[in-house]
Amino acid sequence: MRIAERENINSPRLGLVMALIVGFAPVVVGVTAGVAEVDISTCGQRVSGKARLTSNLDCSLHQASAVTVVRGRLNMNGYSIVANSIDLGVGDYTSAIECLGKCVIVGPGSVTNGGSHGALHFRAGGKLRGIIISDCPGIGVLVERGRLVLDGVRVERVVEAGVLAAQARKIVVKNSVIADNGRGVLSSFAPLGFRAKVVIKNTQVSGNEGDGVSARKVTVAGGSVTSGNGALPAAPGCAQTDFAFEPGQSPLCADVVSVLPPRLSARARCGTSLNMDRSLAWGVCDLD
Repeated sequence: MRIAERENINSPRLGLVMALIVGFAPVVVGVTAGVAEVDISTCGQRVSGKARLTSNLDCSLHQASAVTVVRGRLNMNGYSIVANSIDLGVGDYTSAIECLGKCVIVGPGSVTNGGSHGALHFRAGGKLRGIIISDCPGIGVLVERGRLVLDGVRVERVVEAGVLAAQARKIVVKNSVIADNGRGVLSSFAPLGFRAKVVIKNTQVSGNEGDGVSARKVTVAGGSVTSGNGALPAAPGCAQTDFAFEPGQSPLCADVVSVLPPRLSARARCGTSLNMDRSLAWGVCDLD
């Protein structure tokens, strides 16, 4: 091709193309930048996408979940939620936060109360970061399916269990404290339960009345300490606090209970361990 036939940068056609590109660019950027957080200031709001609390919510008399996230990200924004602790009927439960799809909940912030299906109820997994969950009559965090990651979370004084995986495949708890609950972190007691893998990393699991960590496969990593569970005077045996047991099963409880041999890193520590039918210590903890 001869030089004279090449497109000149000052040609009218090229100028028109550049004008169209420049004119369209702000529209695309505007669509991306225009996504704002939805403000949550009243009990019972249902949101999708990004949302944030703008005040403390006292929903102790609200006959439904305090906040429902269809799918997205909820910023607690430093505020707290007090949920209704009463189950309304069969299949009808209250939670402080209910996630219908995958969602991310970030702190700082705190949650108290909530029905038996979890103060925080994840139906399809997600992430939870920087939240304090306390003084709940049922379950602190319930995940039904998928994978849930807890990072920098504190769960304490929850009557039934701090964290429960119904049919979830994996729970990762890191940089957290799970203490002084009915039980610590466990897989479901249902026939399809005990299939989840639980990984705790740089986390303290202690002072729970029943088992500390109970799952099909347990990994205790980093500087985690799982000890002092199942030994309180008020709960001499897990049968008093762990509805996983059928008649005739052993009431023994332990810091780590698993179907498969648990894995411990060099710096991790646990007090006692048992297999799932409570007949054998795994020999990996300090007091086995």
